Amino acid sequence: MERLSGLDASFLYLETPTQLLHVCGLLVLDPSTVPGGYSFGKLKHELFLRTRATPAFRRKLHDSAFNMDHPVWIDDADFDIDRHLHRTAVPAPGDREQLAEACAHIAGQPLDRKRPLWEFWVIEGLADGKIAVMTKMHHASVDGVSGANLMSALCGIEPDGPRPEPDKNYKPLRAPSDVRLAAEGLGHIVLRPLEMLKLLPGTVAIAGDWIMRARRGAAMPPPFTAPRTSFNGTITGHRSIAYTGVSLAEVKEIKEAFGNPWLLADEMPKAVAELLAAARKRTRPTKKAPAKKAAVKKTTAARRPAATKTAGKAGSAQSSDNRRAGSQ
Repeated sequence: MERLSGLDASFLYLETPTQLLHVCGLLVLDPSTVPGGYSFGKLKHELFLRTRATPAFRRKLHDSAFNMDHPVWIDDADFDIDRHLHRTAVPAPGDREQLAEACAHIAGQPLDRKRPLWEFWVIEGLADGKIAVMTKMHHASVDGVSGANLMSALCGIEPDGPRPEPDKNYKPLRAPSDVRLAAEGLGHIVLRPLEMLKLLPGTVAIAGDWIMRARRGAAMPPPFTAPRTSFNGTITGHRSIAYTGVSLAEVKEIKEAFGNPWLLADEMPKAVAELLAAARKRTRPTKKAPAKKAAVKKTTAARRPAATKTAGKAGSAQSSDNRRAGSQ
């Protein structure tokens, strides 16, 4: 068995029906380059062979009521590729809008924690004849780097490239007994204060550095202080997806011009911040709105006597008609 770290386990503890903590990706593939032509059966067989060589795709969570520590990873003895690879199609005309709607529905479905925490959805019926593959992996099992490494084990640069070979020295992670799981978990709990003491010097140094940067106005703002926008309100279990394309060649050209090897990591947050600022500016009320509202009130007040006078005449006419009807 392999016990989850505190960070990885936190993604399990923080997950809710409205806040799903899996990571999604979308691949658009050209099936015309497949030797012998594309078929879903061939894709499933190839994926099955590659998952055999990558143990991370075959491990699942294991826990016990007596376990006082984080869950552990074990190998799924009943691994079945059909539980993880699914097939669907978008309705006509199969353009970007239909694909985004299908992906949004898939993203809103939680992963089954009784199985390895990943799914692939093959989406056919695209207008250009291509196929899309949507990936779902739980954040407890992958981060950015490990997720990229796992995808590289399933994908290749060449259509007929060799697949990775299984590790002959790999030993399957078997499920421990409840007694062993509880005993080791209790041991980790007892030793955790000592581990926290080892982290204390570094934590104090980071806190001091943050205070100095805060005085200079260069520190990150405290959590939950971001202004309200349409992007950070209360969410539901429904998801919406939109995407666009950017030329990698143009991005590399900009990187070379500025001499910044971390251009994407540096500039993407800036671009997102500018978009959020623009969205907030569009939703912020203008300064002319109160003056316009006052003018409307003034007009209403000026017209009110005329409306009252007219109503009085109508009432007099009605009373006169009633007296006439009574005299008749």
